[in-house]
Amino acid sequence: MIAKNKRVVAGLNVADMELCEWVDPLSFGGTAVFTKAFNRFVELAKADSAWYGYVNKYGLENILAVFAWSIVNVEIPYRYDTETFKRSDFWLLPSETYSTFKAGDCEDTSFLLSSALENVVSFTDVKDPEHYFCVLGYYYDGKYWGHAYVLWRNAYLESKLSPAADYSTKYYVFETTWDNEVSPFVWYNWQYERYIPAVVFNRSYCSTLLNPSTQMVLGVSPSYVEKHKEAIQNMIDYVTTGTKLKESWRHKTRERMVPRIEGLKVEPGRPSWVSKALGRRKVNKFLKEVREGGLSG
Repeated sequence: MIAKNKRVVAGLNVADMELCEWVDPLSFGGTAVFTKAFNRFVELAKADSAWYGYVNKYGLENILAVFAWSIVNVEIPYRYDTETFKRSDFWLLPSETYSTFKAGDCEDTSFLLSSALENVVSFTDVKDPEHYFCVLGYYYDGKYWGHAYVLWRNAYLESKLSPAADYSTKYYVFETTWDNEVSPFVWYNWQYERYIPAVVFNRSYCSTLLNPSTQMVLGVSPSYVEKHKEAIQNMIDYVTTGTKLKESWRHKTRERMVPRIEGLKVEPGRPSWVSKALGRRKVNKFLKEVREGGLSG
């Protein structure tokens, strides 16, 4: 699937690219975020050997994924395309988001995080090609708002929790418009009635929710797709034809309206559902809390 007219400068279309190419693990941005996430784990493990136990229990891929998410949240401030490019919509490559402009909106940070996550799954030898997805879709609160985010599959939680009717134990959402650290011990379940996917992709996979096989992968029903079909088709048209999205983008509103989503607390003790809206958390406080016995979320 080719994304059209996403990099137009002075009336000229700089490049149309395959959607999978926006996830670039070899880019400076993708490698830098992954390297920082790995180095953070090494630092914590040196300070507290309990982290080796966390790896054995929860999986190194899950810990590195959340560290990468935190790095994108904290280091890449949110910025409207209109502020930088005087356009309502302009897609940045991962390295541009990380090092050139050092800022971005929801799709820019989702591309950057996905690039880092591609390195995570490669480094930890995860064989599942559907382990994560970069998503172009909507945040739905009675109105459709165009939005980009990342879905991540947590095999540890999937093995410990019985499948829920809403499939929330299969994929967890990485909301890349937050600006705070995130605990590796609290996982935010994909509330699929709020986060509506339309186009999902990673480095090797690209599809839409109109594809029955993709519905099976994500665990959503045909009736769910039918309910949101018009909005899903509008997002597909936006990506593939270069036309303006018919719905408003969430990141273009006066206030960012960062979603408040539920989390699943996994440490200490057995998994239990919690509802938590994260506040601002500085890196030093994050490290201090971990060394003193783990985060509460």
